[in-house]
Amino acid sequence: MWFDRERVEEHRAVVELMKAARARYDRARSEAAVAKVRAAMPARLAQMRRRWTKIDPWGNNSPLLRDYEALSASLANTYADARVAAMRGEAQALEQVRADFDHRIETMANWLEEAAESEYE
Repeated sequence: MWFDRERVEEHRAVVELMKAARARYDRARSEAAVAKVRAAMPARLAQMRRRWTKIDPWGNNSPLLRDYEALSASLANTYADARVAAMRGEAQALEQVRADFDHRIETMANWLEEAAESEYE
């Protein structure tokens, strides 16, 4: 937790980028629009990966890295697939993907809040 305590703002910035990337899919109103967002997503995810790698270059200090990886995988494929399925009348997949995404974001926010309030012992 102490590791992340010193990097809370950097983590929050990455979380906001994740949420903004998801919002791009949510604003897409057609399958073509989802495809356009999906095509641009690898560059956005690479940018995010550079940022979280800068936060934890060794990749073993912050538990948030697992969540970043999971959200990144969702944004690369699963979220887009579920969004298209919902456009075709199959809303359940999108509801599940959104619930997982929201849960991870909430868990990350709670961790960062706890880290920010932690004290050195």
